[in-house]
Amino acid sequence: MVDVEMISVVGVLGLFALLAMGLEVAFTLGFLGLIGLYFTLGHGAPETGVRELGAVGAIFFTNSNSFVLTAIPLFVLMGAFLLHSGLGATLFDAGMKWFGWLPGGPIVGTIAANAVFGAITGSSTAAAATFGTVAMPELIRQGFNRQVVKGAIASAGTLAILIPPSVTMIIYGAMTEQSIGRLFIAGAIPGLVLGTLFSIYTIGLAMARPAWCPTSIGVRWRARLLAIKDLVPAIVLIVAVLGGIYLGVTTPTEAAAVGAFCAMLLAMLNRRLTLPVLESALLDAARTTSMIMFIVVSALIAGHVITKLGVPLAINDAIRAANLSPWTVFWLLCGIYLILGMLIDSVSMIVMTLPLVGPLVQGLGFDMIWYGVVVVVLVELSLITPPVGLNLYIIQGLTKGEPFAEVALGSLPYTLLLAVLIALLVLWPDMALWLPRVLTSR
Repeated sequence: MVDVEMISVVGVLGLFALLAMGLEVAFTLGFLGLIGLYFTLGHGAPETGVRELGAVGAIFFTNSNSFVLTAIPLFVLMGAFLLHSGLGATLFDAGMKWFGWLPGGPIVGTIAANAVFGAITGSSTAAAATFGTVAMPELIRQGFNRQVVKGAIASAGTLAILIPPSVTMIIYGAMTEQSIGRLFIAGAIPGLVLGTLFSIYTIGLAMARPAWCPTSIGVRWRARLLAIKDLVPAIVLIVAVLGGIYLGVTTPTEAAAVGAFCAMLLAMLNRRLTLPVLESALLDAARTTSMIMFIVVSALIAGHVITKLGVPLAINDAIRAANLSPWTVFWLLCGIYLILGMLIDSVSMIVMTLPLVGPLVQGLGFDMIWYGVVVVVLVELSLITPPVGLNLYIIQGLTKGEPFAEVALGSLPYTLLLAVLIALLVLWPDMALWLPRVLTSR
């Protein structure tokens, strides 16, 4: 008889020991999964262990051949093309013209530009790199406080993985067998609410500390309307990618293919699609996709062992025995995600936890689409919380050796706003569930 509790404890200790030794997450999960297949499911018998190891090939093939996960390289490729297309500069310019008159308006315009960029690419790191290059030097030149600018741009980049499309949502949907289209729709309103919270905070800060956030010169309405003309390519991309999904014309994977093709055309029309750019975009997409898929498949091997051992059922039984309420468990999981987000990257955090957390949350009666949005918000937090916050390092890297603490402190207020969004999702679940219900009921 397998002692599930003892194996679970040993597995968790082994996981953290290997991570502390510096082993990559994908190798750690894969190694523990193989050990689990051979020794626990195989009961230490060589013949049985080898037979259990045969499941590895099926797991690799089935998941790497998944039509749903094919959307990942296509969305990554689309983001790579847009990174070189000049769209970021166009969006920043339009944001400045429309919102520059507000207190702290140029930063508000940058947040709005990030929201639009996120509605096209779904890549937080691409958004941080784009606006860190385009907007940060200009805002600092205008006299904005450096810490405020760095924190705002690093944090605004997180909008890209909540406002659809989102690679993170694709991974969540694939691992929990939830509709990617419904997840995309569910993230729209919370994404807009988060962008509004960021903007309100920025305006309040500018009014309280006018020396930190000077108001830019007003722009005539003619210039604002002309800026809309420059946004036509972005609007076409959003309609091409999201319109087809919302109307049920295309699957998320098909929409990703359309988006990648349109992004390539946009780069060509802007005369930026040179052979070196094409090579760089393809290589970036290949590297990123390989990294994500390696982590996902390794996590699924570990998840296969966890499921076969009955760990989710054992945890459910333990929760019932302890008489813990579903909401107590929910907040405990949020705390675990916050801690993990400070230690490992966002993709690893999701794929490590979902094989265990997914069945647990579903068993407690929570809506898995709603919970997917909550998980994405928690992932956003991990992107701007040290010591592993990826967006923080991207912005710090663009400042050529300036203190990392400036970026981390500048993003701190925005982490609190992300926590506020989670509280709003708990108090008003329909923020995430109303739009999918309306659009899918037609």
